[in-house]
Amino acid sequence: MSEDASGTASRGAVIDAHAHLLPAPLLASGGPSGLPLPGFPPVLSDVTARLRRMDEGGIDRQVVSPWIELAPNGLSPERAERHIRRVNDALAEVVGRHPDRLVGMAMVPQHTGEQAAGELLRAVTELGMCGALLTTSGIGLPLADPAMEPFWAAAERLSAVLMPHPRHPVEVARTRAQHIGDLVGTPVEGTLAVVSLLRAGVLDRHSDLRICVVHGGGALPILAGRVEALWDHSGAEGGARPLELLGRLYFDTLTHDDRALAFLADLVGADRLLLGTDFPFATGDPRAVERVERLASGRPDVRQAVLGQTLAGLLGQVRHDL
Repeated sequence: MSEDASGTASRGAVIDAHAHLLPAPLLASGGPSGLPLPGFPPVLSDVTARLRRMDEGGIDRQVVSPWIELAPNGLSPERAERHIRRVNDALAEVVGRHPDRLVGMAMVPQHTGEQAAGELLRAVTELGMCGALLTTSGIGLPLADPAMEPFWAAAERLSAVLMPHPRHPVEVARTRAQHIGDLVGTPVEGTLAVVSLLRAGVLDRHSDLRICVVHGGGALPILAGRVEALWDHSGAEGGARPLELLGRLYFDTLTHDDRALAFLADLVGADRLLLGTDFPFATGDPRAVERVERLASGRPDVRQAVLGQTLAGLLGQVRHDL
């Protein structure tokens, strides 16, 4: 790989853990199973423009997951499964044309744990993907539902990288009416989903799960002490403590604020942070690499870990060719 202006190539590949893609082959084949799609930036499906933007941002590789709007809202379990297979096949086709720059992350049907486990297995072993994007609520089973247990077992066995991702803000009507959905509703939705997994004992039963919490953990980092302090009072029974469980999670760097990122790094450790941009949306951070550079000023080990080394290790466990 050639040296770029920021010198990233000589220090290890810079890998973006949180980016989305709308596969052009899916659009060319008649669209996503009749689901209506809102407007989207052209670069979401234009890979040539994407690669140019990656170069400009100092990013060598992206883990690309399907645009969350491709989640099978309103479809029956059978149609949802067929739809998601189409999405994943189309995504794999795009990634296969640029294997040195893109790594695919699948979507799975969440109506049953068996369905989700089956598609994850297919995505990893047949399509060469690294894991799965999960909708936090509203489509299929809640992530903490006991019926999802086959999926968590399969994900742990495959060493898959998992990314719970909000589709809509919590309390949609209220947050949309006040235009604060993406300001606070989306990260709070993600926080609720992750705390529900902790409360349900999913990470107790599957301690080797590789879960990346997007949006810098949402409200979770600042609420971690409260969750720990009130854990027993609120009815928790046995198992690991919340702060111990948080230490098993990974977090993307999408905090939009240097102070917040420094707080997150101090709370969970820089070795649990993964570069995340939410490319190509306006809610993302096009200067994410620069933010990490400031966090890691004078600490090359931290820089290397957050910008790619930690994620490369995770990807190598599920995809041995990476």
